[in-house]
Amino acid sequence: MGSVLISESSNYVLETFKNKLQVMPEHSGADIGQLPTEPIDMGVQVEAKLERKRERNRAAATKCRQRKIHKIQTLEGHVQELTRKNEDLKSKRYELKEQLKQLEMKINENPQLREQFLTHDMHIHRSISG
Repeated sequence: MGSVLISESSNYVLETFKNKLQVMPEHSGADIGQLPTEPIDMGVQVEAKLERKRERNRAAATKCRQRKIHKIQTLEGHVQELTRKNEDLKSKRYELKEQLKQLEMKINENPQLREQFLTHDMHIHRSISG
């Protein structure tokens, strides 16, 4: 669509220029220096320049939107990856809690194992504290 507007604007400038040339009287090569010095309509030039600027702005805005979409997609992918990792960690945490419950039940059911555990646990605390 942007190139169509530039093309239309360029065609308008070209047609205006052709019309001005047709209005000029025919001259022979000898008096070419005496061509009318009618000023070219500056409004047309300004409008064409403004349209080129608008087209560059549209292109820059499109590029900016594409970068934004790409960044959002990248961040969404990162969120999905972190969500998956979080779910994996929650699952692992649940498994470890269940294992701990099973071990505690075994220790509590067996007095000898309980004594070994408590003795071993005390040695660990002593070595850590001092």
